[in-house]
Amino acid sequence: MVNVEAWNRSYPHKVVDLEALRAYKGKMSHIRCVNYPGYETIAEKYGLSAAVCISAGARLVVTSGHVGMDEERNMKVDLREQMVLAFKNVERSIHACDPSLTADQIWGSVYKVTSYHVGSVDEGVTDLLASVAKEYMGIHRPAWAAVGVETLAAGTFEMCVSAALPGAREAANRSISNI
Repeated sequence: MVNVEAWNRSYPHKVVDLEALRAYKGKMSHIRCVNYPGYETIAEKYGLSAAVCISAGARLVVTSGHVGMDEERNMKVDLREQMVLAFKNVERSIHACDPSLTADQIWGSVYKVTSYHVGSVDEGVTDLLASVAKEYMGIHRPAWAAVGVETLAAGTFEMCVSAALPGAREAANRSISNI
């Protein structure tokens, strides 16, 4: 469960609206993020979950590895810029699967993230990653593994995600309600 008061203190530019939170949870009812006792501290600090349960009927999407490369195939040098571009590229990939989804719905559908980092995955890297992730995922907390590697094909950061989009019935209902 999100500690709304702590979130609002830590991220005043992204204050949680309780009504919006309830509406979000209703829209993403096919995904349930859970933590076991004692894991809450890690979950709060890094914005992740110990496990994610997915209801039957969801449409599963798995992305390739995305890096901090822009549309002209220029790789960013700054780690934060690489992370931001990788998140944007993931969002574009999932949006291509279902153009009717909003950015919030896309990131709310992500249930698993694996990120690869050249070198060690120290607290500075995880804090930076958590801050960038919160810009895109808000209060959503997928399962997440951050892996330190020797090299990557491009850049120093790469991420792959798995998402559970609403099933065909939910997508049809959403399209009707958007008319």
